[in-house]
Amino acid sequence: MRCDESRDRLSPLLDREVSGEELESLRHHLEECPACCRELALLCCADAQALDVPFPAPAGDLWERVRSAAGLPERRATPEVPALADGEVLTPEEAARFLRVTLEALTETVDSLPHFRIGGQLRFRKRSLEAWMEMQERSPETMRGPNVAAGSGGEVVDFMAARARLTRMGRM
Repeated sequence: MRCDESRDRLSPLLDREVSGEELESLRHHLEECPACCRELALLCCADAQALDVPFPAPAGDLWERVRSAAGLPERRATPEVPALADGEVLTPEEAARFLRVTLEALTETVDSLPHFRIGGQLRFRKRSLEAWMEMQERSPETMRGPNVAAGSGGEVVDFMAARARLTRMGRM
């Protein structure tokens, strides 16, 4: 795959619209081409920033007004959401123990690990950490070297963090 073809497929990759042979070809190209990998990292960062944009909560009675105007029946009770399995969501301390590193080491490298925040508190999903570790084990040596570069706007782009985020999202 050439760079121009790869760049045309990066956005569809983020949207999970690439599969099969095309996905394998794109993966191979990204492993070999730092410029396209950097472009993907920039798109991934922009995608992540867009997900972090807060949006105002709708008015408390919005659903009732829409339901009434549309002539829909009364809303049924929401079914219970099953609880997560014990230990699936980890605190930083639990994640450090799971990874067998110090809490300080985890804190220093948190941006390269799959994580999320709830109410400003850092959390890790155990299966995402396991997938991240598998990806680290399979990464070619070229991806284990320096993986941070400055983006075109001066922002810092961490390729491994971008790849980990894509892997977490099932897009890589």
